[in-house]
Amino acid sequence: MRVRYEEAALAQYAVIWGLSTGLVRDVVRVYRRERSDCSTHGLPRSIAAEVVLAKAPAIGTDKAREMVDAMLAWVIARHDTWFWTGLQGDRVINRY
Repeated sequence: MRVRYEEAALAQYAVIWGLSTGLVRDVVRVYRRERSDCSTHGLPRSIAAEVVLAKAPAIGTDKAREMVDAMLAWVIARHDTWFWTGLQGDRVINRY
């Protein structure tokens, strides 16, 4: 149960931090650009995580990837149709 609370707290932090810094826009832009050429989530997610790491290198790669998933899940929950328009592969990210 504790792990789920930690995951939820990290996801909440990622979205709030991403919105307050404007990083959500950059993460989504990079992810969508990469996903338009790739049908899986892995590589675009890694490249989008580099955007997070460029802003805050101390976060670390694994946490940056988790933060990308949280930001994408937040955007998809609000703009599902727009987000997936023109992208390849299944409409799946690791979060849900």
